[in-house]
Amino acid sequence: MCAEIPKGFVSVGFDSHKKQHTMAIRGPDGWPVGQKVEIKNTKADFQLARDLINDAKTKTGAQGVRIGIEAASFYHLPLVSEMAPYHEDTRVYNPKLMGGRPRREVRQKKNDHKDADKIALAVRENVPGSMPYDNLPLMEIQELCRFLSRMLKDRTNLKKRYLRNLHVLFPGYDELVGEVFESCRTRMLSKYPSAETVRKANIQELQEATQRNGRWGMRKKTIESIVELANSVPDCPYYREALLIEQEMQLKRIRTLDNQIGKVSARISSKWRDMGVHPKYFQIEGLNPKYAISLYTEVRDLTRFPTVDKFVGFLGLDPWTKRSDKKVTYGRLTKMGSRYAREALGNAVGSMQNTNSAIGDCWKRAKERGRKSKECRVICMRKLARMMWGIENYQKNG
Repeated sequence: MCAEIPKGFVSVGFDSHKKQHTMAIRGPDGWPVGQKVEIKNTKADFQLARDLINDAKTKTGAQGVRIGIEAASFYHLPLVSEMAPYHEDTRVYNPKLMGGRPRREVRQKKNDHKDADKIALAVRENVPGSMPYDNLPLMEIQELCRFLSRMLKDRTNLKKRYLRNLHVLFPGYDELVGEVFESCRTRMLSKYPSAETVRKANIQELQEATQRNGRWGMRKKTIESIVELANSVPDCPYYREALLIEQEMQLKRIRTLDNQIGKVSARISSKWRDMGVHPKYFQIEGLNPKYAISLYTEVRDLTRFPTVDKFVGFLGLDPWTKRSDKKVTYGRLTKMGSRYAREALGNAVGSMQNTNSAIGDCWKRAKERGRKSKECRVICMRKLARMMWGIENYQKNG
């Protein structure tokens, strides 16, 4: 619920875009002040916007200025950096998280001026900002965590594509060796990517291909099994040249991503240690630290949520509801919060099934009721979210 409407403030709303922004101003009485203005990403235009805001403050006799800016990927950041130093009350709104204002009110009008005016009204009604920009180190960790998530997805997709091609070039190889992307096995595949190339090499050459600096190669028995498999599988003449080129490039990209993922993970851990933040829910049994850090960067301090239901709603794990008289119908998940928070929570649940008794029992009970795996995952995500909120608020109140 929104706080009481402040008196004596000029309310300014910005609708953000890639190349320009739309500004709307409302006075302390709630009426529009001046014309809505288009400003570009230049210092001169930003100075013009600040001058117009100061003029509106002088004309209306307002005691202060409140600014609201719509979050639009990274396009709103220059606007925030130019307005925040001059106006302390600068708020950034994610339209999906604006309390009491559904997304349809902001982004589906097809009119930038109306959208900017909606943001100004939200500021006037004292709707709290959805995205705080007061902690730069935490913002850096958040973006690194999101970048790491995207890299992990890219690597997973590359590996799936690589294994699909390998099924044509060397059928059965992945079933024989198990983990294809271990270092010694990828070294051999980089030089001998198909059954045909393996047949042309001898055992000594294959073993040397798996070694690094003459050490840590495959066992001779495993290589003999690979040669035996290569002699038993047929060659497929279709797309051979294209697949060989693709395999070589994909393997290089996978190795590069492995290296970069390690560097980014180390950077996140280093920055997190420097922050010195120790949330209580990090002590939950089986909760992976990397997932816990990613969760914290998305949800921040859990004590700011007055009830656990509000926290679950913030994560987008509550269902849509339709009420008619006394009948309540539940639909799909709202998914109104950060998808990165839900992703980290889902990954944490997947890793905690066998390491946390509460999550394991919750998953087991859901399975016994005939739930599908995806439904079990969501149920356990809600369970973990409630555990996290309870631990933080118990410590606060206790």
